[in-house]
Amino acid sequence: MKSYVEKNYDKEWIKGINIQEYGNYYSVPFENLKEEYKEEYEDMQNENGTLLLDENTANKIVENFDNVYLDYTDTDEIDEFIDNLLANYNNYLVVAYNTYNSNWRGQTGYNIVDSKNECFYRDYDVTQNIIGSSVKGKILKIREYSHDVPTGRDTVIIGLTDTEYEKLVYSDFDSVVKFAQEKSKNVVDF
Repeated sequence: MKSYVEKNYDKEWIKGINIQEYGNYYSVPFENLKEEYKEEYEDMQNENGTLLLDENTANKIVENFDNVYLDYTDTDEIDEFIDNLLANYNNYLVVAYNTYNSNWRGQTGYNIVDSKNECFYRDYDVTQNIIGSSVKGKILKIREYSHDVPTGRDTVIIGLTDTEYEKLVYSDFDSVVKFAQEKSKNVVDF
């Protein structure tokens, strides 16, 4: 059975995407492409010999990043992408696990937020790769890499019903983590 994310996106494409890079477009000089891609992209260059590429494509086909610069970020595209990752709820539980003993502090933590975009916001440089979701879009599982967790840690985002939210707001730490672990059993990894 396909997960919610797999229904919305091609599985192979979504496995390689960094959520934090989605919606960023770069101006890339044509001569900076790897040789094997030049013929395929030759007709796409504009009058000044550059291509406009999303970051994931650029990382795949660009040989030399000299004179490559961020051209623009499409915030509407980012919002639409995030809307398609999770079903709509009023609140979300974000739990970052200390998987693989990757966190130098050795901690698991959580936050309850009231918008989808807040689920992905971090105030530090981070890579977030989608690694699974539930069938109905209630849960999204991502692997995060940052300076503090260079080997990666799993983060689970769970859409909360109003009843679940009311219960969790007044729960202790262990109860919230246990709730997330139970719900995470419904995640389809890919």
